[in-house]
Amino acid sequence: MKPQFWSVRMFAALWGVMFAPLAPALADTQVSAGAVEPEPIVQLEWSNMIGGDAVTFLHAIPKAMRLAKADEGDIAVARMVVRAIELIGKGAGHASLKRIEMTPGEDEPDFEFQISVDLGDQLPDLLELIQKIAEQAGEAEEMEQVDVSGVSFTQLDDEEELLWGTVGGRFLFSSSASGAKELVEDSKRKTPGASKNVSRVRAKVGADPDSPWMISIYVDVPAVIENVREVLVAKDELPPKFDSIVDELGLKGLRSVYIHGDDKNGGPVSRTLLETDGSKKGLLSLWDQKPLERADLELIPQDASWAAACSFDLEQLWNRTHQAIEAIDPNVAMQIDGGLGMVSAMFGIDPVHQVLPAFGDTWVIYDAPDHGGLLITGAVLVVEVDGPDALNAAVTQLCAMANPMLMQAGYELVVKETIYKGYTISYIVMPGLPVPISPAAAYVDGRVVVGLSPQVVKVALHQADPALRKSSILDHPDVKKLAGDPAGKVQTFYYWNLKHQARAGYKITHLLRTAAASLLAGNADETDIADLPTLPELLDGAENYVAVCRIVDNDILYEEKGSLFLWDAAFGNFSLATTAMAISILSPSLSRARELAKRAVSASNLRGIGIAVQIYAHDHDGQFPPDFDALIDGGMITPGMLISPRHGGDVSYVYVKGQKEGDNPRNVLAYEKVIGDEGTNVLLLDGHVEWMDVESFARALAETEKRLGRAGVD
Repeated sequence: MKPQFWSVRMFAALWGVMFAPLAPALADTQVSAGAVEPEPIVQLEWSNMIGGDAVTFLHAIPKAMRLAKADEGDIAVARMVVRAIELIGKGAGHASLKRIEMTPGEDEPDFEFQISVDLGDQLPDLLELIQKIAEQAGEAEEMEQVDVSGVSFTQLDDEEELLWGTVGGRFLFSSSASGAKELVEDSKRKTPGASKNVSRVRAKVGADPDSPWMISIYVDVPAVIENVREVLVAKDELPPKFDSIVDELGLKGLRSVYIHGDDKNGGPVSRTLLETDGSKKGLLSLWDQKPLERADLELIPQDASWAAACSFDLEQLWNRTHQAIEAIDPNVAMQIDGGLGMVSAMFGIDPVHQVLPAFGDTWVIYDAPDHGGLLITGAVLVVEVDGPDALNAAVTQLCAMANPMLMQAGYELVVKETIYKGYTISYIVMPGLPVPISPAAAYVDGRVVVGLSPQVVKVALHQADPALRKSSILDHPDVKKLAGDPAGKVQTFYYWNLKHQARAGYKITHLLRTAAASLLAGNADETDIADLPTLPELLDGAENYVAVCRIVDNDILYEEKGSLFLWDAAFGNFSLATTAMAISILSPSLSRARELAKRAVSASNLRGIGIAVQIYAHDHDGQFPPDFDALIDGGMITPGMLISPRHGGDVSYVYVKGQKEGDNPRNVLAYEKVIGDEGTNVLLLDGHVEWMDVESFARALAETEKRLGRAGVD
């Protein structure tokens, strides 16, 4: 069978996209061989989640491939895969990661997954697409029909054991015959795919059962941790402080992570639930903070462009983070402490014991149109403080430390003051230099208001002073609609005014849209410049974004309503065009970066081999080992070090035998098998690794053979 980039296996691998956010945690997990777990490690559920503009980024993939002059066959299959994803996404289904097994000696884990989708009348279209993909890949002849619990399944081959079939209007896809059997039994239930664990957490977040669309991801955290432990034990790589690390990161107290999105009252709603066992240990304890009060949220003006407010103790955050770092790596904690000691000695202020305790536990940051800022220059930070003395002392000391160095260049930092509405505003200037900002601060009722200019602080004082305040974000109709009255109920609050941001950014984003559309002009399915959205079209129906985080029955619930993106019909063309442009521009760079990364890993393998050879020679009177096996048997290298990521599978390196300590340091000791015509990594006898082009490598190898007095290398 000839190798193909697009294949049925590739089509199957695309399902892995569903689990992409969880891949780092699950890559090496293991469970005992045997029956399929009754509950999934990970489960994805959806209903009508892909459609209209939400799928435009998928269509950008074949467009970008065409711009990159890809093979027409690959482009055709890409279109078929995109269409298959559309069909599946428009249906209702679930995908479960049931088991990940990895035995010692294996290079890759064995994933057992199950996918079930209710497609109804569109099921024949999907089956036809899969058949076409198989034919394009030259794998159609390897498929055979097998019976699973009375249902006919198509099986790719005996080795892969990928099976798919249909029951009624449902499409069933599994990585094993046992999984296919379970799917058949599952399809007989009225509500297929709903596990007890998923049903439990779904009820906790109050998901809308009648939503037009839905998507959710469930992760069983204890199962993931235990599987990671098992595989590390099997590899004899379990860190001595594994349990301490898990505890300090707060993972031990988590039962599950559940993310759910749907459409409620005509707008997108997303909820993330961190389900705990009732305790919050390690970093998880940082969520045990008092709720934000009305006085905290009223610091944000009603016309804010964006805003964030949270409740946390900065000193507690530092202590808990330091404790976690110390549990994971005491040496790093000592280095941090040493650095803080140097800062204290240099500036005469202890940042941990003098500065952090000066701050309270409520923090508010926002921007508003009246601030007149550009980008972040209009942002304002309002923080609770125990008193101005510690912060004033810190600023004064910093200026005193910086001025001797600045004065050598003829400049200095000067702290000045002005009175506004009865408040003293302190600000820093640097006379003689065109510095575009002038950091300023004022104290109001136990809080410090900080901005990047006195003018910004003046405007912010109208909001910080209750006597000057006219309204607040709590009076905004969108906040009332999306979050109700969050005061006294939430630990964090986020707000984003989409219409303001669209107006502010349209001048730049329209230029990018036009450039992207021009890039695609002249191609099939081009995005016409005249079809790009006007500003009113973008703003039509835009709803502001509000998000809150709260503690509910010892669980942590993060809820967001609205969208950070304007998914207007006219906006879809921009998404499609810019995605295609970005992919076409970045693809060659990313491909090159991946190649360079693989080269670096291969070079590291060769360096490790070189060190092992020297250790062997030290124990054998200067004689180098006869082959790589001697190094493996001696425990000096692992079999995996002989496999380059540029090759994969077989041994990637060639060892030049018959050498010893004292031979010419420019002799080639080992090298990576040559791929293509660019070159290869070469380990020289002196222990260093060079990347050589093909001609230079051939010359170096020939000179080595000549010095060794032989015609070839075995």
